[in-house]
Amino acid sequence: MLALLLVIAQGCSSVNSALGGNTQDEAKAEVSWDYQRNGIQIELIAAADLNAYFDQPHTLILGVFQLEDSKTFMQLANDAKTLTAMLASGQASTDILHMERYVVSPGTREVLDIDRVQDARFIGIAAGYYRFDPPGAARLFRIPLNIRSEGLVSTSHTAAPANLALRLYLGRQRIL
Repeated sequence: MLALLLVIAQGCSSVNSALGGNTQDEAKAEVSWDYQRNGIQIELIAAADLNAYFDQPHTLILGVFQLEDSKTFMQLANDAKTLTAMLASGQASTDILHMERYVVSPGTREVLDIDRVQDARFIGIAAGYYRFDPPGAARLFRIPLNIRSEGLVSTSHTAAPANLALRLYLGRQRIL
C-alpha cells in the first residue's frame, strides 16, 4: 500500500513538472538574492548593566555581518581573536559580503534598519563584550524566504527573500 502511494506521489510530481509546474525545492534553488533597501530590521534592547566591568556598565560595539555562506561566520565565531580584531577595526575578511558596526549604550532601545546586500543569505551578529565569549556573544540567522504557490492543475512555486526582523536582547555579559 505504501509503495503504491509513493508511486502515485511520484507520478503527480512528474505530471506537475510536465505541465510547467515546479516544486518548492526548485523554487528555493532559483531565488534571486538581490539588494533590498531596509531588508533587515534589528530591534536592540540593551540591559542597564550592559558590558559591566568592575560593576560599571559600558558601551559595546555590535557587528552585523552579511554572508552568502553560514560556514564563514561559524568559523569566525570560533576564532575569538579574529572576530574581536574585526570588531575593533571594522575591516572584514573578503569572504564576508558586508560588515557594519554600531555602538550600543547601556539601557537603550533602538531599531536598526539595514540594507540587505546582494547575495546575502545569512546575518551574523557579534557583540564586543569586555569578557568576549563567542558562544555568548555571536549569533547567526538565516534570511527567510516567502514562497507562493499558484495553479490548480499544475502548481508553480516562486520564492523570494523576505525581510528579516530580529529582536536582540543584549544582557550584562552576553546576548540573551
